Amino acid sequence: MRVPLPPNPAELLGRGAEALEQLTSLLPRTVALLERAERAAERAEGLLDRSDAVVTGAELAVQRTQAVVERAEGVSVRAEELLGSYTESLTRLQPVMARLADSTDPHEVQAVVEALDLLPRLVGDLRRDVLPVMSTLGDVAPDLHDVLRVVTEINEMLGSIPGLKGIKKRVDAEHAAQRDTTD
Repeated sequence: MRVPLPPNPAELLGRGAEALEQLTSLLPRTVALLERAERAAERAEGLLDRSDAVVTGAELAVQRTQAVVERAEGVSVRAEELLGSYTESLTRLQPVMARLADSTDPHEVQAVVEALDLLPRLVGDLRRDVLPVMSTLGDVAPDLHDVLRVVTEINEMLGSIPGLKGIKKRVDAEHAAQRDTTD
């Protein structure tokens, strides 16, 4: 078996110098690459911290929204009960309101006379049917204010969730368009 001879020492030195030169030229690029990697890692850490804050904020918003929805459901049930209790009275008053609407023609004087004739009966009906209902309206006003506050809070929360601001604007525009067509 034959052992290979070592290369020529001058050639070996030339190759070593060439390899050293290549290695030396790679060193600044390697350092720059490491610095970029460190900056990228720092930015990634910052992004992770910010995303943690966003997730925490979203979780809090979900909790608040759930609480608001539960309150709104309670207010809704109470409003339905109150409206149900008024249905009979409003149904009985409907013919009177229709008659008043009909009295806006040139014969208004006759309508006033008829209203005066009905006044004793109306006062009796008011005392018996309407005044008890009116006394409970004080209970409805705080509930309506709660509903308005809850809707405002939901609206604000939806506006603060990233990505939903555009959807909220589009829904608001659609609602405004619907109001304009119904008016």
